[in-house]
Amino acid sequence: EELKISLSTVYKTLSNLEDLALAEVDKYIISPEGKKIKQYRSRIGKVEITVDNLEPSLNLYPNTDNPKSSL
Repeated sequence: EELKISLSTVYKTLSNLEDLALAEVDKYIISPEGKKIKQYRSRIGKVEITVDNLEPSLNLYPNTDNPKSSL
């Protein structure tokens, strides 16, 4: 399904995720037209959110599918 999101919004979001070390470039693909395309991967594989006595806790676990870097 196609989303109605502008390309500039996608680029800005990906840039923010890279700056926060939540996403990284997995590989570069050359299109048939010769354009270099970045393929991204999440650095987060699993997230656990717990609430104990109204106090939230967030645990992030690395993406272990074909790991490139660690959190």
